[in-house]
Parts: sequence; structure tokens; C-alpha cells
Amino acid sequence: MNTRMRRGGFLRTRLDNGLRILLAPDRRWSRVAVAVHYGVGFRAEPPGREGFAHLFEHLMFEGSESVPRGTFRTHVHEVGGIVNGTTHQDYTDYYQVVPEPLLERVLFHEADRMRAPAFTPEGLSAQLEEVAEEIERATRGRAYGGLPWPLLPGVMYSRHANAHDGYGDADALRSVTVDDCAAFFHDHYTPGNAVLTVTGAFDPGRALAAIHRHFGDIPPRERVPVPDTAEPPPVADRWARHTEPRIPATAVAFGLPLPDPSADLPGYVAHMVLARLVEDAHRAPDGTSELGAACGFFAPLDALAPDAMVLSGVLPADTSPEARLDRLRALLDTWGTGAVPGVPDTVRALVDEYREHHGSLVEHGRALGRTEILFGRAETVGEIPDLLDRTDRSAVARAARDAARAPVAALVIAPGPERTRPAPAPASRTAPTGPGARVLARTPRGPRTPPPPGPADEVAVPEHAQVRTATGTRVVTVHDDRTGTAQVRARIPLGAVGWSRPGAVDALVAAVSDRIREEAARRSLRGGLTVSTDGQWLMVSGAVDPARITAWVDVLALAVLPDGLRFRGPVPPVPRTSERTLDDLQRLLWLGGADDTATAPGPEDIARGMLSQPGAVLTLVGDLDPGPVAERARTALERWPGGGAVPVPVDPGTRLERLPVPGARDVWVGLSAPEPVAGPTEAERYLATAVFGGYHASRLARRTEGLYAAVVGRDVLLDRPRVYVRARVRTELADRVAEDLREQARLAVTEPPGGTEVEAARVYCVSQMLSALDSPTTLAHVLVSVLSAGRDADWLWRIPAELRAVTVPGVARATRALFREDAFGGVLLGAVSPQVIAGGIGKG
Repeated sequence: MNTRMRRGGFLRTRLDNGLRILLAPDRRWSRVAVAVHYGVGFRAEPPGREGFAHLFEHLMFEGSESVPRGTFRTHVHEVGGIVNGTTHQDYTDYYQVVPEPLLERVLFHEADRMRAPAFTPEGLSAQLEEVAEEIERATRGRAYGGLPWPLLPGVMYSRHANAHDGYGDADALRSVTVDDCAAFFHDHYTPGNAVLTVTGAFDPGRALAAIHRHFGDIPPRERVPVPDTAEPPPVADRWARHTEPRIPATAVAFGLPLPDPSADLPGYVAHMVLARLVEDAHRAPDGTSELGAACGFFAPLDALAPDAMVLSGVLPADTSPEARLDRLRALLDTWGTGAVPGVPDTVRALVDEYREHHGSLVEHGRALGRTEILFGRAETVGEIPDLLDRTDRSAVARAARDAARAPVAALVIAPGPERTRPAPAPASRTAPTGPGARVLARTPRGPRTPPPPGPADEVAVPEHAQVRTATGTRVVTVHDDRTGTAQVRARIPLGAVGWSRPGAVDALVAAVSDRIREEAARRSLRGGLTVSTDGQWLMVSGAVDPARITAWVDVLALAVLPDGLRFRGPVPPVPRTSERTLDDLQRLLWLGGADDTATAPGPEDIARGMLSQPGAVLTLVGDLDPGPVAERARTALERWPGGGAVPVPVDPGTRLERLPVPGARDVWVGLSAPEPVAGPTEAERYLATAVFGGYHASRLARRTEGLYAAVVGRDVLLDRPRVYVRARVRTELADRVAEDLREQARLAVTEPPGGTEVEAARVYCVSQMLSALDSPTTLAHVLVSVLSAGRDADWLWRIPAELRAVTVPGVARATRALFREDAFGGVLLGAVSPQVIAGGIGKG
């Protein structure tokens, strides 16, 4: 079925127990998202219980009457879905994303923990340790920890509900008991204090029936009111100063009051525009901003009043916190007179970003539930783009005047000999009220049986077109109107010259970026494209105006032509990820080394050689007409010469090279082998990779559990397909990765994959393929990956059926072919001694 997907609305209803329901069916997505928002967050924590709401969120995954401990996430992980929870000032949300047949199972799990969660000493102890680690990572474990959150609220506000540290102190939290947890649940996690949202690909009639079946008999309860959060108006600036060793400079965060969105939503939206303008006014030529600015501590419209515009950044050496604030106020004063530059462009950028963000299935569902639980109006999600569009210069000027006159909360963290922070509040104990944990976890009916998987309607294939230029570039265009933007993704192979000179590619990236910006500005195009490289491809990505999509394709077509590029001279090296470094080194190993001679080619030579290498691909996903746009793109890209390259001579070998990195404490391991040209089918290879090490329940994952996490996959290296294994391990485990890979390769022969493990991998892979339609951004990324691997666009819609047809013997054959014991070589990078080992992985 090839259909053009249209926008839908949502249905609102309420159960007799008070639970509010939002149903937003939309077949433009291929999975279904379920979110439950409870109207309680860390503002409900009493003194001495700081951090309890966040701890409680963790505990809600520990199981319930019908869901044993440790199994709550299992049904989601088995199908490659999403499951998580987050805690905020005024709400806590729990969300899951799964294929449609598992919708009722998700509803069953959410209902069971809303009815009878199981709080046990073992579960509480485990989550206390997990929360303690999270607090450590977010505060003490990073530079400027606590800036701006959770420290700035303590400077800005007076009432405990608003001012206290929402993370809390791990040691103080250890006084919590399971009966405390039961009391918190009884007081706040009531059906009448919750919103259940279902979004995506589902039948609303079946979903509503299942909701009544599983949630309808949960007894109603009165919620305990949250504390008063009304703040007395501040009369002067408030400052707090702390120190920290081993930081390079002083950082500052400012908090300014925001309008109450419940009373003045247009005013709040004007502050969203103001925040972006402030950030842009402090932006450096390289695109970074010295002063980040945003509405809300976590996101816009993420809390009830009082809320804050938060501005933060690291100060230059010659700028004091007071001087930064004076300059900020001077800027706001100027804008308050009406002299606000760039409002229309900023509004358009914010609208595009907002629509793109909410084009994601999970974020759309979470936003509906969040605005309903906070403001009683899920419609707000759809109204924000129009409110942004109506925000003019005068509205932003009013916001600037208000901000300039408002007292500021300022948090400063400066270099110093010791780390200073506010002392944690002491723990307090009050006798818990309500039923205890044992009573809460049991209902008269007793444990219930989870429902079996349900039916699923056919996944709608979006309208699309694919063409190929005379010189070999492939183009895929897809109609997708979930956002107001068009997603652009292009990959151009760097070619033999670029692959042999990874250090010279950054200059090419800079030159192409400059050319795109110049051409886009000359044509007054809305949106933007970013140029990057992973060492294999020159990659172009971004969100642009779909009405000008052909103009953007023209810009892309011109931007990479060698004759029009202007190189800046020496370009500062771009920081590389460990994965990028491993692959750069692997390419050089296969090529026999880098070309470091005095006459080695430069970025100009890379640009000329790049377009002669076959394999360039372009995907365009958005509110566009696929056929005509594809043809127009084909015409524009005929400018690229392409097609003249001969196969790159390589010697994959089986060397294992050890490259030390001074100061490294861990080892990054990268192992690769070329795929066999003939033999197993693509579907057999896909499943074999999953069974061997490509997902959480694979053979390699089970073997290495608790030691290290390995990533196994397939992609293209140089001009040929390869299989790879990557891992980050402690130094003493570096050789263990090669040993484990060798052992699994032997087992592929002596103990070939059986029916149970193949079926589990099949379910996971088929279900995960549906995630390609979770958002236009994801779809564009998946499609360009599919094309750059040499497949056609229809492979994405065809592969699920092919995976279902694969036999167990076929997977066994593919496993033996892909993961031969003597085929892999690679690199150990980090805390190792230099050494090259020949003759197979880890041998010598």
C-alpha cells in the first residue's frame, strides 16, 4: 500500500475513577507511544525529603502485583522499543514505544503499577544505588556540576517547594523506607492525578476498550494537594558564589522570571523568542554562543509558574560576572525601546525547530500529556507554532523591557582550591500515612494475566520516488507532512584520496560549509545545512523550507563542485570520536598506510577525487511532491561527474595494531573484516549479525555481560561492505575482546544458532525496522544509511517480510560466513603498548 499520510487530531475522555485519556491515532507513524503523566514532581517534596520524587520514579520500574521484579521492561526490549521515565518540577512521566500488537500489553503494565506497585527492600536498595550514581554523574562527576540546575532555583526562589535541590542528597535518601514509598504513591499517584496518552499507529476503538478493561477498576482516591508555590516578588538581585578546583574559567548562570503561561501564553512565547535572540547576540563566528539562553530549567512549557528564563555560560578571562550581567541588561534595555533585530528570522527558526522536535512520535505523545497535566490543554502543543508566528518585534520588546527591569538570580562557580556547594538538607522522618507497602502490592482480585499480542493494521508506506543520475548518484524523495520542514541527508564517498588523508578532510568540510552558507544567503533560503564527515563520507544534513527544496538541492549540487570551493588555509583540527579514530586507522591499515609525502594530495585533490567515486546518495523527506522533486534533484546533480573511479586496492589482512594514547585509562577496540561477496542473502546476514552480537540478547552480549559492551554491525569501509566489532574496555580486558570474538566464531561452527535464538532476533529486528517512521528525521537518516550501503529505498519496506522468511540453517550459514575466526584484524587504541600482531585476531 502506497499512501499519502494526513494529519489527525485527538480524542479526550475521562474514566469514572478520574483518569484522563488522550487518544491521538495517526498512521503516519508505524509504532505506538503510550505516556502516563502524574501531576507530582519534586515541588511536592517536603523538607528533609529532597530528591524523593526522582527516587520514586525509579522505583516504579521495580515491578507490581502482576509484573515480577526485573521484568517490567522486558516486553519493550524484546521488540527494540523505548521505555523510560523522567521527573520534573510539577509532573513525572513514564513512556513506552512499541509496535501496535503490544499496545495492550503496555496498557496492562501501566495499569498494574498504577493499581498495585510492589515496593520491596531489595528494589529500594537497588534504586538508591542507581540514583546515587546518577546524582554523582550530574553534580560532582562533571565540571561546574549543578549549574544551572539544581543550584540556581535555590538562589532564585524563597519557598522550599521551588528552591530546594530536586536531586537531593544520596546519603539522606537512604533513610527512606518502603512504607514511605507506599505513602507517597497513595497520596499522589491517583488516577485522578494522571493523564494517559496514546499516540501513533493504533485503532482508537480497540485502544479505548483495552483502557477500560485494564484501568477502569482502579479505585479513585483523593490526591494530597501540593505545597503553595507562589513566590513573593524579589526586590533585588540575588547572588550565590561557589568555587571548584581544576576548572579553567568562571561560569555564571542567570535566572529571570517568566510570565505564567496559564495566564499569558503569548507573553511566555515572546520570551522564548527573546531567549533565542539573546543567545544569538552572544554567538561567536564558529557558531558557539558565550551565553546560552532558554525558557525553563528543562524545556519551555515544562513547569507551572514560577518558571525561569535561564542564561548560562563560561566567561572570558577579561569578563566578570557583574560585567556580563551589565552587558546583558544594556542589551535588553536597547531592545526594550523596540530596536530588536532579526525577529522574523528567529521566529521562523523556532517554528521549524519546534515542529521538527514534535514530529517525533515519542516527543509528540509526551508533549500532549505534559500540557494536559500542567495546563489542562493538550491543544497547546498545536498552538505554539501559530503563537510564535504572531510574535512580532513589539511583543519581543515588551519581553525585553520586563526582563531588563526584573531582579536577577545569579549563580557563579569560579576556580578555587576546594569545591564549595550548599550543604545538603538533613533527612527528616515522619510517620507514613496510608496503606503500607505490603497492603499496597495486593488487590482482592490478585495477580492478573498479561494479554497476548493484539492485531496490527498494515504499515502505511509513504509516497516516495527514487531516481538515479546518469553519473550514478541516487536520490530518494518521500512525502511526510508531520513537520513544516524538509529533512535533507546526503552522503558523498570521500574516495581513495580522502580516505588516505583523513587529516586533510577537515579543510574540505570547512570549504563546503562556507559555500553552502554563501549560496543560501544569496538566495534568501530558510533553514540550514550542516557539513561533517565520519572519515568515510562527506555528510550533509539539515532541515529546510520544503517550499524551496529544489533551490536547496541546487545549493548542495554547487557546493561540492571543486572549481567553486575556496579553502581558508590551515583549519584547526576537529575533535574526533574514538569510533571515528578507529575507523580512520582501519582504513589506513587496509590501504597500507597514509600518504604523508611532501607531495601528498591536499583538500583540493580530495574534492576533485570525491565526485569521481561512485556511491553518492541524497534523501529528501518532507511536505513535498516526491516525483517532480526527485526529477528536479536528478537534473541538478547531473553536474557531479561521478563514475570514473576504479576499485580501491586494499589488503584487509588480519593485523591487530596497538596504538598507545598518552593519558588514556581505557582501551577502544575496533575489529573489522570484509564481507564475502557471494553466499548468504541480505536477510540472512542481517539476522546473523543480530544473533552474533547485534542486539541486547545476542550471543556476544550474553558472554560479555557485566564486563564490557560490544557493538557489532555492518556498514561500508572504503568501497566495500564490512563487518565490525567495537568495544571500550578496561586495559586488562583489551585482549579479551578478540578472544571473545574468536570463541563466538568457533561456536558458530560447533553450536550453530538454534530456533529459539533466531526467532528472538527475528522478532527484535522486524519490530525495530518500524522505528524508521518514528519521525521524519529518523526516516531521512535511515534511508540515507540504506542507500549508502548499496540498497534501494524499497528495501526498508521489503526487509521485514524477507526476515520473516529466513530459515534457521540460513542464519547459521551466514554466521559462519560473516564471522570467520581468521578474518578479523583491527586496532587497539588507548592504554596499550605499541605492537602489531599478525595472523588473525589476537594471535601471535
